[in-house]
Amino acid sequence: MFSDGVRDRFKEDSYPQMRLDPARMVAGKVIARFGRAHDDATCIALKVQR
Repeated sequence: MFSDGVRDRFKEDSYPQMRLDPARMVAGKVIARFGRAHDDATCIALKVQR
C-alpha cells in the first residue's frame, strides 16, 4: 500500500525482487525508486507467513 507520493506507474514487475526482500526493505525501495522527490510519500509493506 502506498500514498499518492509514489508514482502511479509503479507495478510489481518494476521490482521483481519484492516478494523476496524483507518488508522493511520493500517499503524503503518503493519510496526510493518510485517516490516523487517533491512530495511526501508513505509506503506500508507487510509480509504474510504461511
